[in-house]
Amino acid sequence: MKKDELLNKAKKGINAYWIERTTSLAKLYTGLRYLNNDIFMPGKIHLILRIKHQSPRDSKRVPTKIKLLTGTYILQPLRYKIYKEGTEDHCIACDCKEETLEHLLIECEAWNYLRDPILQTIKNLLTTNGNVRVEDLTCEMTIQVLMDITKIQKIYRITSDLISQIEFQSRRLVCLIHNARY
Repeated sequence: MKKDELLNKAKKGINAYWIERTTSLAKLYTGLRYLNNDIFMPGKIHLILRIKHQSPRDSKRVPTKIKLLTGTYILQPLRYKIYKEGTEDHCIACDCKEETLEHLLIECEAWNYLRDPILQTIKNLLTTNGNVRVEDLTCEMTIQVLMDITKIQKIYRITSDLISQIEFQSRRLVCLIHNARY
């Protein structure tokens, strides 16, 4: 076996190990449930980060979205554990329900004025330009679209241009809620 063949075989083996290890471990972390880990490739950038930015401001919105997507965003239960600030697990905006990712993005009534116009834009984009029916847009599907649309891209045959528009709106919503929350 030549040196190049041996190196390629070793790289493929190492990559295969890390792909299997990462995808199997990702299923155990609840914070990663919305991340599309089926397309993980060692040394490659995730598709969600390759979506082109609509504006220079859009690139500044990416870190907040990535924190939400990877489960490292500090929600109230963790904030209380660290800083002993506010109520133990209740949302600091509406003070009526446990603050989870789902509550923050979809359910919290304090952010309706920010959320409703952007969600309506996203739903219009998906139903008019995509192959998505209105009845398919459940709460779970909406959160998936907001977090990582690449997970449903192939199912609904969504074009990359439409994904770019939806991702812009998604990043915008996440950043608006984040800024209003702080």
